[in-house]
Amino acid sequence: MIYSRDYHLEMEDFVAGGKMSLYGIMKNLENTGYKHSESVGDGVFYGHELNQAWVSIDWLLQIDEYPTCGQKIVMDTWSQPCTSAAVAARDFILSADGKVVVRATTRCALVDLKEGRPMRMSKEILEKYQPEDKKSIDIKRLERLEVPEEFDYEKEILLRRNDFDYNGHIHNLNYLPLALEALNDEDYSKPINTLRISYKSAIKAGTKSLTCKCKKIQDRQFIFMYTEGELRCIVVLN
Repeated sequence: MIYSRDYHLEMEDFVAGGKMSLYGIMKNLENTGYKHSESVGDGVFYGHELNQAWVSIDWLLQIDEYPTCGQKIVMDTWSQPCTSAAVAARDFILSADGKVVVRATTRCALVDLKEGRPMRMSKEILEKYQPEDKKSIDIKRLERLEVPEEFDYEKEILLRRNDFDYNGHIHNLNYLPLALEALNDEDYSKPINTLRISYKSAIKAGTKSLTCKCKKIQDRQFIFMYTEGELRCIVVLN
C-alpha cells in the first residue's frame, strides 16, 4: 500500500532563496511515515500502550532538487517486504509539481520500551502495511560505515532540553542540525545532495554535550558523534 499526502510548505520550511531546507525535508518525510502508521492503527502512541515504539536506525536521502516556494508538494511512502524479523524498511519519494526530486529510505526497529531492547516484529504488524515490492533508491543494502583512525577536526556541541523527545532521548531528526553545527564555515556552505544518518545508540536526557569528530573522505563529509567516549551516531553529507 502506498500512502500519499499533499503538503503545503510552511514558512519554517524555507531557507534563503525560497528553497525547502534539508531539515524541513526530513521532518516532513518522518511525519508522512507517522501518518501512514497512524492510518493503519500503528501510530506512536498506540504503541506506547503496549510499551513498544518504532525507532529509526538509519536514513538515506538523495536530493535531485530542493523544492521551492509555490510548488505543489506530494509525499509518498510505503513499507518494503521484510527480510528480517528485527528491522523494517520504509521508502519515500517527494514530488514537486509532479516531478520526483527527493528519494529516501529508512530502517526502523521495534523496541521494547521497558527493556530498551529490539523486539521481533509480529506478522500481524507487518501485514497492516501491505508492503510494496519496490524501492525508491536502487541499492541492495546500505553501505557499512567505518570509523577512521584520525579526524580533521572536532567540536563540542552543547545540548538543549528541547533536543530530547518524549522517549527521553535526542530525537532522530535533531542529529542533523547538531552535525551541521559542528562543521567549519567552508564545509557548512557547501550544497548537500546526499544525506546518510546511521544511529548507533541513544543519547539520553540529562546529557549536557556531545563531541563531533569530522573527517572528509573524498567528496564526503563524515561527522562522528560521541558522548562519554561512545559512538552514538554517524552523519554523512555529500
